[in-house]
Amino acid sequence: MRHVGTVADQITNPLRLWMQQKEVRQTDVAKSLGVASQLVARWMREGYLPSLKTAATIERLTAGAVKLDSFLNLPPIKETPEYEAGRKMVAERRAATRAKKREGASGEETSSGERRSKEGRKRRRA
Repeated sequence: MRHVGTVADQITNPLRLWMQQKEVRQTDVAKSLGVASQLVARWMREGYLPSLKTAATIERLTAGAVKLDSFLNLPPIKETPEYEAGRKMVAERRAATRAKKREGASGEETSSGERRSKEGRKRRRA
């Protein structure tokens, strides 16, 4: 495989890294996808951020080894503090909603809208 670019290119681009690990040539990738080798070269540049369509093509080619997230150099989402905080918030809201539904099922009125509709029915009957 011909190495073009800096050492950083070869390390930071996940497609280039995958191709080196699998010992796949750029021209072989291009032929298997039916695209020009210049397009594959563009995908292998440092800092390249593929479109969703291109990312899907690369993911299909690599059998899921290289995904869009791989190009973003982000940690897996479940490892971030924001994810954990969001997960806890959703769980708390779901628990609160379930508790309100249980209270409503025991005969208590659950909302002002429900009260208004009962009052409206009473007025119509009178």
